[in-house]
Formats: sequence, structure tokens, C-alpha cells
Amino acid sequence: MPTPADQLPAGMNGLAQQLAALKRQVAELRAARRLESAAIGSGGLTVQAAEGGPRIVIVPAGETPFGDNLPGVLFYSGEPNEIAPGYLNWYVSDSDDGGRVPTLHLTTPDLGYGTGYVALTGGGTAGDLPTAVLAADNAMVSVEASQVRMILADQSGYTADGSGINRSGETWTALPLNNGWTAYGSTYQPPIYRRQVDGMVQLAGMIAPGTTTVGTTVATLPVGYRPAADHIFRTSAGGATSLADVYVKSNGTITIQNTSGTISWLSLSVVRFPV
Repeated sequence: MPTPADQLPAGMNGLAQQLAALKRQVAELRAARRLESAAIGSGGLTVQAAEGGPRIVIVPAGETPFGDNLPGVLFYSGEPNEIAPGYLNWYVSDSDDGGRVPTLHLTTPDLGYGTGYVALTGGGTAGDLPTAVLAADNAMVSVEASQVRMILADQSGYTADGSGINRSGETWTALPLNNGWTAYGSTYQPPIYRRQVDGMVQLAGMIAPGTTTVGTTVATLPVGYRPAADHIFRTSAGGATSLADVYVKSNGTITIQNTSGTISWLSLSVVRFPV
């Protein structure tokens, strides 16, 4: 019958403690070796700190956004309203140029309010360049070797280069004028408008007067470029004492109000508003 540690001769207690510690280490090494050599079954390997809480499942076949069955790691939030877990997948796919491209893909768990993901693509065998994609349900930013692209859910694209960020396809458009108002001419910018990258509508240009009666409509913006509420902008209208209020209304009309001095021109470059 083994002798209890507290009944060992003097000087033997320390040895017993060392033996016990060594026994624990051997047990841990054996467990690690079994895990290292074990095959993961169809249910995967689950790591969970507490029952019902967040957990990680390592599976031999996961789900990528493209429907491919691939090895991966699933991340469960433990929230009762979780629709789908987050996942980390890695795979090599065919590129448009016929090459093979490695990709690492990470997606957040879906709690019913949308998801986001990050995809990192390495260089491909056919000369494909590395890219990084950051996306949410309604927008995506793609960083490539020579450009940065921004894409929204409405398929409107944005590009960024050395001159700044621009909305692709959203160029300046000439602003039609009413009631005798015309472009000022000379070297000054004709009246134009566009929707900017932040969703704001910007006007620019200088116009010469037609009818200057207070309340006169000088232009009308088309649908899609009209403010949700009315806005007032104070702008220069001629000499040092010539001023006017530019009213931009939710129906798209642009009118002049509260004029002072002689109206010899009107600057529209101060007009910027959300839609």
C-alpha cells in the first residue's frame, strides 16, 4: 500500500511533489498528442468556454459565400437570435486569367442585422495581383495594386486615385436655367451639379440674371438630386453690397429671396445639401 505524501520520511515531500507535477505534464502531453493525431469527425472539433456561450467549431467542410464545401472554422456568438455563424475559410480558386489564386475569407456571425467580411487574396499563378476586400451588406471597398474601389448596394461605384475619391459614372451635369437666367460666361464656370461620394449634392458655377423678382425660380433640379427638406444659402450677387438668398426646395426648385443691392450675377458654389 503506497505511503501517503504527508507520512513520507523527512526530505521526501519535495520529491513527491515533483513526481506529481511530472505526472500532470505527461498526461497533458499525451492529450495533446492524441488531439494532434486524431481525425476530426463530421461534427468537427468544438471549443467552448461555457455551455450556451460563444464557441468555435473546426470543421473539415465549411461554407464559403460562394457555396463551396471547404475546411474552415465556424464562430458561434451564443446569441439566441443568431441566424448563421461567422466563418474563416481558406481556399484556392481559378482566376479569370486561368490561374490559381489563394484566398483567406473571414465573415462575422449573422444576428439578423447584416454581416461584414474581409477577403485577402494572394498573387496568382497567372500574374493576378494581391487584393484586399472589406465588405458589409450594403457596401464594399476593394484595395488592389493600382486602385481603390468602393461599391454600394445600388451598384454605384467609387474610385480613388491621386486626385481623391470620385463616384464613377457621376460626372458634373449642366444645370438647366429658367426665367431668362443664363451662364455668366467669360472664364467663369457654367452652372453644374452632381452627387458626391458622401451622398451630398453639390452645385457650382456663376449665372447672369434674367428675372430678379424675389421668389423667381432660376433653375429646377431633377428627381434624385432634390433635398428632403428646404435649404437656404446666402451668396454673393454682384458688388460688395449685393447679396441674395438661394432657396433650394424639396420639389427641386431653386429660387432667389431677400436680395440686396444690384443683382449682376449669382454664385451657386455655396450650395451643398443632403438628399
